[in-house]
Amino acid sequence: EVKKNIARKYNVTNLPTNIQLQKEYQKLVNEWVIPPYPALKFLLMKRKIRSLSGIVPIQVLTKPWPCPGKCIFCPDEERMPKSYISSEPGAQRALLNQFDPIKQVYNRLLSLQSTWHATDKIEMIVLWWSFDAYPMEYKIDFIKKLYDACNTFEQIKDKLQVDSTNPKEARFTIDLDKLDIKLSNSLEEAQKINQTAQNRIIWLTIETRPDLVNEKNIQFRRKLGVTR
Repeated sequence: EVKKNIARKYNVTNLPTNIQLQKEYQKLVNEWVIPPYPALKFLLMKRKIRSLSGIVPIQVLTKPWPCPGKCIFCPDEERMPKSYISSEPGAQRALLNQFDPIKQVYNRLLSLQSTWHATDKIEMIVLWWSFDAYPMEYKIDFIKKLYDACNTFEQIKDKLQVDSTNPKEARFTIDLDKLDIKLSNSLEEAQKINQTAQNRIIWLTIETRPDLVNEKNIQFRRKLGVTR
């Protein structure tokens, strides 16, 4: 409403988006043309509810994998993990990044920070209804890389190339081999580093089928750092 009133006052026909205003505001602040205005930043923040609690959620998808369930109502798209369809925003992001955990997290952190959401406290949500069906090695590697991505994002975020053809959601092309990223040697090392990282995973959520739960994989989840 504020934008519309100002546009009418100054006869502005092409109303800028909040993201465009955010970029111009940040440019003026960085160049010392204007002082910071916290109230304006909050006003322009996209989807404030995402971080109002102080914890921001990040959703990632594991790669397609056979599900032991035979539920007839469950979506079963060939290139997606069962129960998810490629038209969903989070699923689109995962598909765009070839279900790579590091790329998915980088993408989401870039998007959130570019719209002024604090990412110092994260709930990482790993989506696929049968997480326990994956091989153990894949699960360890996937979760480890989620921690690695949060641990290294601040070092490389300025090198990410945003694709301007997707203005509604930050998109970027990235070749991990060309970035100087130091990954941890183990899950335990990644978790320890994350305790003091700028982007900390304080909650870790996974999805799984109730009939796959047993005492052994409950203990394994504790090793992964799963909280829900």
